[in-house]
Amino acid sequence: MAEDLEDGKWTPFEHRSDTIMLVHIPADRNTVQLVSIPRDTWTKIDGYPSDNHHAKINAAFAYGGPSLAVKTVQDLTGITIDHLAIIDWVGFKDLTTALGGVRVFVPRTFYDESQRTTWVQGWQTLEGNGRCNTCAPGTASTRATSTASTDSRTSCAQR
Repeated sequence: MAEDLEDGKWTPFEHRSDTIMLVHIPADRNTVQLVSIPRDTWTKIDGYPSDNHHAKINAAFAYGGPSLAVKTVQDLTGITIDHLAIIDWVGFKDLTTALGGVRVFVPRTFYDESQRTTWVQGWQTLEGNGRCNTCAPGTASTRATSTASTDSRTSCAQR
């Protein structure tokens, strides 16, 4: 992906986006507000190669790269986006370590066969190469909660 971004020639449909999140960090930096946009959100994407230029929102990144993804989210939400971060799975694990972990709320105890782990009901903190590996793409959804805003951490809830 770095080559596509460096030379300015995006190769349509070569790279994909799994998760889109809007993050607001106020000037006082005491809280963080985060909204996750479901990747299957159906919306208009400028120039998208379909009869009506509509597709799932994550197709904007695949088709037109970061600039089209930002424009599509701005058009959908009416919110101006000032900065963009593209983070792969390794970057996500590094980010969770830098933040001191990600608080995850598991609403009920269950065994996840695909990850070979038991998730125990309640709050847990995941980070880096530890248990965060079990929070693989597509297995958890991020939510802003009152707890997240009071302790300045992101919280996730298992689907």
